Amino acid sequence: NLGVAHAVGDWVYVLDADERVTEELRSTLTRLIVERGPEFSAAVIPFKHHFCGKWIQFGGWYPGYCRPQLLKRGSFRYRSRLHSGVDVDGPEIVIPAEDHRLAVVHHTYQDLNQYPRKLNQYTDCEAKAFVEEGATHSWHAQLAHFVHDWQVYYDSGQGRRDGMHGFILAFCSAFYRYM
Repeated sequence: NLGVAHAVGDWVYVLDADERVTEELRSTLTRLIVERGPEFSAAVIPFKHHFCGKWIQFGGWYPGYCRPQLLKRGSFRYRSRLHSGVDVDGPEIVIPAEDHRLAVVHHTYQDLNQYPRKLNQYTDCEAKAFVEEGATHSWHAQLAHFVHDWQVYYDSGQGRRDGMHGFILAFCSAFYRYM
């Protein structure tokens, strides 16, 4: 929200340091603003998540829609809690995932050494937020979340179709929730 206050122009594109916009996506978004800008306040864009150098196509990772990224100035505000999203005042459109060239390229984890560092940062922030909210937990609930998330990513999400990368990412994602 602080950065947005200093932005210029009618539209803001929020991009994390580990995300990239393809030339095709840039051209499409520019054309969309020119041709249909008055019709919407935000655009949700597919994500191509890469894990240890591989595009993860299954396990619920593609199209990986997570939040609106193209936002009309004055029509949105990010929530204060980490990864809790953005509130948009007005219609949102969704960029279809059929053409993967129109997806944000997200390099989530370059290697397995990076995973525990990010895990510690994110779980510390989330744990602090849970404490502030007065949330309770038990090892039973943590284990149940681990099993549920494993099933979502690997079984029903077919993470196995991404091979060993899918297996490891499903395990790491379930472990994240457990932690």
